[in-house]
Amino acid sequence: MRNVPRIIDYSQMTRTLEAEGYACNYPNSGSFSLRGGSGVIRGWLSTEDESVLPELPTRIVGGRDLAEMATTAWQQYLPGKVWLAPSSHWAFEMQFGHPQELKPILAGMGLDVKAISEDANGSAIEFEPSEAGVLQNAVSDLLGFLQASDFMLYFPGYRTSCMIHHHKQLWWVSANEAVVGGLDLIGAV
Repeated sequence: MRNVPRIIDYSQMTRTLEAEGYACNYPNSGSFSLRGGSGVIRGWLSTEDESVLPELPTRIVGGRDLAEMATTAWQQYLPGKVWLAPSSHWAFEMQFGHPQELKPILAGMGLDVKAISEDANGSAIEFEPSEAGVLQNAVSDLLGFLQASDFMLYFPGYRTSCMIHHHKQLWWVSANEAVVGGLDLIGAV
């Protein structure tokens, strides 16, 4: 069992996600979508957002903790490893996106901040189930300070992703019916 998360090489991340039916949205980015628009969308929003299309299935979760909800979804319906990646790439995020906020988060995870700052791709940080608290804190921090950038969670083996959106929202896309049912249960509480 590890004590800290680790970086997944971008080529490994890409191969794994492509084998599961994902396509990269932008060269070298951490933004991938299921090919052909497959998958069911679920949005968890902190507050109402007029910019969200009304036909999208959303749930206003009010005062609930989105990071805790995401961690609960992972542990209950997506057991195994989870990957966290920027929708852009690390060099952008660490130079222009949110460097002052990201550096202490990454350093606190025991990751090489200098190496990540120079990484011109969206390689993922991998979390084991035993690192749920570390991931929950990272998601909470991201939801707290993101202003223009988004980050992604990928759940290898489940054809499920979750965008950590800068409007304090989580946007799930899943081609796994059991996972969608679980997300609906968590969102409804």
